[in-house]
Amino acid sequence: MTDIKANFENGNIKQGGTFNQKFPSPSKYKDPIFAVAYIACFLAFTVISGFSLNAFRLNKQGAFNSNQSFTLSGNTAILLGFVVVFAVAASAIYFALARAFTKAFIWITGILHIVTGIATGAYYIYEKQYPAGIIFLVFALFYAFCFWSWRGRIPLAALYLQFTLDVAKHYKSVYVVSALGTIVSALFSAWWSVTLVAAYAKYSPNTTSTGAQNPGCSVSGGSCSNASLILVIVFLTFTAYWVTEFIKNVIHTTICGIFGAFYYGVASPEGVPKHAAKSSFRRTVTYSFGSVAYGSLLVAVIQLIRQAVDMFTRYEAQSGDMMGAIFGCILQCFVGLLQWALQYFNKYVYVEVALYGKSYLNAARDTWHLIKQRGIDALINDSLISNVLSCGTTFIAYLTALLSYLYLKYTDPAYNATGGYYPVVMAVAFCIGLQIANTTVVPLTSGVATLFVCTAVNPEILRDHFPSLFSEMVKFYPQVMQGIV
Repeated sequence: MTDIKANFENGNIKQGGTFNQKFPSPSKYKDPIFAVAYIACFLAFTVISGFSLNAFRLNKQGAFNSNQSFTLSGNTAILLGFVVVFAVAASAIYFALARAFTKAFIWITGILHIVTGIATGAYYIYEKQYPAGIIFLVFALFYAFCFWSWRGRIPLAALYLQFTLDVAKHYKSVYVVSALGTIVSALFSAWWSVTLVAAYAKYSPNTTSTGAQNPGCSVSGGSCSNASLILVIVFLTFTAYWVTEFIKNVIHTTICGIFGAFYYGVASPEGVPKHAAKSSFRRTVTYSFGSVAYGSLLVAVIQLIRQAVDMFTRYEAQSGDMMGAIFGCILQCFVGLLQWALQYFNKYVYVEVALYGKSYLNAARDTWHLIKQRGIDALINDSLISNVLSCGTTFIAYLTALLSYLYLKYTDPAYNATGGYYPVVMAVAFCIGLQIANTTVVPLTSGVATLFVCTAVNPEILRDHFPSLFSEMVKFYPQVMQGIV
């Protein structure tokens, strides 16, 4: 029996007070410039989507015409719709497994990821899709090595996960926030996918299979040219990164507030506050809206740069320039590492934003000092939860990419007659699956991140109210508990 279950059954945890009593609201809105910039970006996306979808609607080729060869067709929109539905279903099943089989969940995730990665990689090589096959095999073998090296820390990681899920059982709103976030993310992914296909139909200067001009060029909303198409696609890609990252961080910040309310509530005379989710969400989308947009923007810019580097590397490899391809691979590793580090750090920054209503830069500075001064950096670095969940979400992304490949292979749309669109469509499907899966598992990572930050600030609460978890953490990381007796 965990400490939380025992405390509830013994009546040691009571409810009372409000979220604002535990964490008073800030006196003013934080980072308003980035809130305005985010809203402006979203409105611009809406305008482009409207023009593109109108052109797509008026296109007499029809959404279901697989013979449309001048650009991506409605066939692709249907495919990406399937991808969204599949990613949501797979993510829901994955989350359900975490609840039902908490202790075995880490092993299940690791094994599924490795087996699926090797199997899909081998299948792509069998189908002569060598670049995709090699990439999948390399990632699968790398994760296999990592997972083997993590095996000694799996019991403690399972204890963190159990703590998070036990709190979520008390605050059922955690699951509601997660479910709503997944739905919003899926709806936006579907909207964006259709807009992407429609943008090709609107702005592509290519002619149809009969030699006629692209019908979308005659519709209002901008001229057809390669420059227009590239600018629109770059903007849509950037918007996708920013909006999906923002949605994920809104969920994360909201849930951090819920877990923080529980952690401090058990030690207060009033008890654990009621309706913590409602109050935490209200603060996130009002006072902290700009701060969430700020951190999400930084990640979105890096993701866009990484996408550009990926395209450069593929171009150099296809043109036979090995030195350029090698340089691109090195740059990919650097940018990828930068993206990982920022997303990893943001996780803990948003705990400060959620609990104390700080601006993004103040939260980042205080978080950095906190984890270094309290020695919790070792605990964070050794936590397996983020790594394991990354394996699980990547596993779902593998499946969505495979689904897109099989769909293109067996429907055989005219635009993919030479197989040139396999990498593009598979990459988009992979990203959609990964973003939706990442949104779904946010409650698990949020709970652990909040536990670490709250432990750094007030470790005595963990010692007094959750002794089993405290003793295990002290056993592995005694430096984290410095300053308490």
